[in-house]
Amino acid sequence: MNWLHTLHIFLAHGGRDFLRHKTLSLLNLFALSIGVAAIVAIQTVNETALRSFRASLDLVAGRPDFTVEGQGFRLSEKLIPTLRQDPSVREITPTISLVASLPAYPGEFLHLIGVDPFSNSELVTYHLEDALRTPADAIAFVSEPDTIALTRTLADRLHLKMGDTLRAVSGGHEAKLRVRFLLEPSPDLLGADDHLAIADIATVQSSFALGGQIDRIEVLLRPDASGKIDAPRQQLLERLTPQLPAHARAGSPERRSREVEKMLGAFQLNLTALSLIALVVGMFLVTNTVAANVVRRRAELGLLRALGMDRHAVIALLIGESLLLAFGGSLLGIFLGLRVAGYLLQGVSSTVTSHYVLLSMREVIVSPWSLLGAGLAGLVAAGFAAWWPAREAAKVSPVDALQPGNAADYSSSRQKIPLLIAALCLLSTLLFSATALYARLPRTGFLAALGIILTTAFLAPGLGRLLGRLPSLPFATLVLARSSFLRGLHRHGLAAAALSASVAMAVGVTIMVHSFRVTVDQWIGESIKADLFIAPSTNLVAGALEPLDPEAEALALATPGIRAVGSYREIRLFLDGQPAKLAACKLDVLRVYNPLTFLSKIAEDPYELCRTGDYALVSENFARRRQLKTGDTLSLPTPEGLRPLKIAAVFRDYTSESGLLLLDRAVYQRLTGDLSLTSLALHLEPGSPVNGIADALREKLRPRGEFLIYSQSALREEALRIFDRS
Repeated sequence: MNWLHTLHIFLAHGGRDFLRHKTLSLLNLFALSIGVAAIVAIQTVNETALRSFRASLDLVAGRPDFTVEGQGFRLSEKLIPTLRQDPSVREITPTISLVASLPAYPGEFLHLIGVDPFSNSELVTYHLEDALRTPADAIAFVSEPDTIALTRTLADRLHLKMGDTLRAVSGGHEAKLRVRFLLEPSPDLLGADDHLAIADIATVQSSFALGGQIDRIEVLLRPDASGKIDAPRQQLLERLTPQLPAHARAGSPERRSREVEKMLGAFQLNLTALSLIALVVGMFLVTNTVAANVVRRRAELGLLRALGMDRHAVIALLIGESLLLAFGGSLLGIFLGLRVAGYLLQGVSSTVTSHYVLLSMREVIVSPWSLLGAGLAGLVAAGFAAWWPAREAAKVSPVDALQPGNAADYSSSRQKIPLLIAALCLLSTLLFSATALYARLPRTGFLAALGIILTTAFLAPGLGRLLGRLPSLPFATLVLARSSFLRGLHRHGLAAAALSASVAMAVGVTIMVHSFRVTVDQWIGESIKADLFIAPSTNLVAGALEPLDPEAEALALATPGIRAVGSYREIRLFLDGQPAKLAACKLDVLRVYNPLTFLSKIAEDPYELCRTGDYALVSENFARRRQLKTGDTLSLPTPEGLRPLKIAAVFRDYTSESGLLLLDRAVYQRLTGDLSLTSLALHLEPGSPVNGIADALREKLRPRGEFLIYSQSALREEALRIFDRS
């Protein structure tokens, strides 16, 4: 039988079966589309997040050959002459960046970048336009003080026009910046943060009291004789490393992107794994449908076999019908997935900003490869799901298929094979679970979840037989139902497996999230003891990047009814190549009003030891990720060099996945020279009116910018809101 004849039979018989059973066909199409939609939505959001970060980084830093940046703390301008004198350096340009709130526009902020327009001309990935859409040069950009360039998107959203003044506040310093240019990113920087703004580096330094400080130095290198820069880059790194301060990091500009991708890897892996669950459930439904088709069309398939169709053609016929259904489901899933991705952007953007890096996503970035991959996943899943029942159908001889007396499930005789496969799947699940737990390989945990699903699928027929042996109830309908169920165990078991997989995953995820939420809620109740909290308003939308006005602490200390003020400072940095958070607070206030829950500690008082400057406290995550324990020593990179610190205690903390290193505030300021604050915790005198003091502080602080003033209950609700969103 040639392939054209087989195709004709496929179209005739398959199409007729679809039309006869429209509801069942649509159900399967919808099930597959949900699985494909989940994959498309998650992959699209993941791709949008990474490309938006890369585009924003390229817009800020350009595309240099080599970078030097401070981690956690800024660099000194004194590094510039050192780099400029190196023979392999062709051009360098410094940059500085900060986050500033816009009091006139609540909920908005600027990610302000200070650049040297005379030295960065070869690195820029944007162009500036004035009111007449005329490209601006470096002289025009610096000719007037306090000039700023905004993205067109932000200018339109804030209804700003050329010449308007914008009030920006950061760290207690206020600047009035004049909008004179619009910032147009290069066309290939799709998804760049529209909060980015460009100003002359001298303007940023003078406006926000950052004289002599920079964040990054971008370097263009002279290529070697072969026209490559790999060797000059390595030579520069070797010459420069001994001259760099301990907190400086130098190397390839791609390093930063790789580090962020690594940080987001676990977050994105969880999303991807969850998206595959819907596709697995859809596979079970396809398998069940094909198995039902085999029974329903038994005589038809037997007739085709009698007319000369071989076993391979029968398998191709049934799998082809499933692929046709999957093709329609994949197209529908791609459409639905793109719509869902648009709704997920804000939630994912806020979650990434809260836990990892500043990220703003407003438009979906579609990758054709992601769409193609999701579509192929739907087709492969449908084909794989249809293969087993199609193979079973092809094994039946035409004589048996055409005899009504043999209509029983022809797979029922092989009862031990599914049980054996279930045992193997269960054993694999145990091995994967142990690997995930003890070898710290999280990906094997998802394989364990898949093993549980497969174990359930292959156990379902056996469990059905056990249920079928229960005593019959004296009702004819139930007797007939049990008899029909036992005859079709091969099909009903798959339906039961699909239902159990979906219910099990729903219950499992719900219990997991609920357990996390209860634990976090209890921890918040134990950890948050202050009555009021003060932080910059940009914390809600840009993370803890803008420093708090130091005047807020002075005003709080002078306010009647407040008996103690606790301070908190937090920065992000890399320790031994791993992301972490370095924090500082007044440990004497923390010890009295909000003591930490220690999981382990050395014999002496940890709080007193930390005030000496030789010890630190670390969170459970920090210690586990680095395999540290109390008494161990770690090295903290500071502007004054590497500082060895012993671990005085390990405490419970759920604020950071990457871990937290906690110092006494006075020690932190002495080691780093950083006097900034991130937030304040206010402890009131007994009986003091919380709302009255909060209102009084708002009135005092209003002239200095926008602040968040939370009560204890409001902060608890905000913390749980962030958890629920995540």
